[in-house]
Formats: sequence, C-alpha cells, structure tokens
Amino acid sequence: MLTLNTILEEIKDVPVNRLEELHLFIKTLVSKKEDSDWWDEISDTEKELIEEGLKDIEEGRMISHEDFLKSYGR
Repeated sequence: MLTLNTILEEIKDVPVNRLEELHLFIKTLVSKKEDSDWWDEISDTEKELIEEGLKDIEEGRMISHEDFLKSYGR
C-alpha cells in the first residue's frame, strides 16, 4: 500500500533539480482552477523568454519554418 511516508522515504535520494521538477508538476495537479491563467503559473525566466521572442518577432528577427528545417538538412 502506498503511503505518504513511503513516498517520502523514496525521494530522499532524488537530486534537487529533479525534486524541483516534481514540485512544479505537483503544483499543476493541485492548482487547476478553471479561471487560472497559465501566465501566472510559469516562471519569471519563462516569461522573459516569451517576451524576448515576441520582441524578436516585432523587430523582424525570425526565419520561416522551411528555412529552419533547411538549416538542419531536412
């Protein structure tokens, strides 16, 4: 039978970065509200990367999907 104590014992040796991933996953499981906004759920780093991407688009720094695939020989 699976218990909280069993889970806690098993995660003692899990690397910290994997525990952080697990924590984020658990948060998504318990915080699903119908009125929640995914923007509020992502990290500041993810938000910054999205903003950078939008700025690149606005300033014309982009390539087509076809050109991207060609750059990888496809």
